[in-house]
Amino acid sequence: MVNQPDPDAREPILSLPNLLTLARLPMAVAAWFVARWPWVLLALMVAAAASDMLDGWFARRMRARRTAKGLPTRVVGPQGRGAWLDPACDKAFVISVIGATWLYFTPPWWLLVLIGT
Repeated sequence: MVNQPDPDAREPILSLPNLLTLARLPMAVAAWFVARWPWVLLALMVAAAASDMLDGWFARRMRARRTAKGLPTRVVGPQGRGAWLDPACDKAFVISVIGATWLYFTPPWWLLVLIGT
């Protein structure tokens, strides 16, 4: 019989930090619908920033708790799944907000160069 790891010992794929990270993808879509209202877009950006802060906090806390219990942590590269998922969702959100803002307000072209550098 093959020794299989205890199901409770495995780190869940859809953990709270990852769900908070993935929540920024629907927010990126919502940016296109609310961009014409600057205050609503600003509130959406604040919500995205809060989810970004909370996912990092929960991820560090979850990793510390699992390490303290001697449970394995899922690792992809040196940091784990969140090391690539979080920046990918951040970039998708930022690009979406910039694109939606550009569509509704058409700021000067040099502003895009300033943002891109």
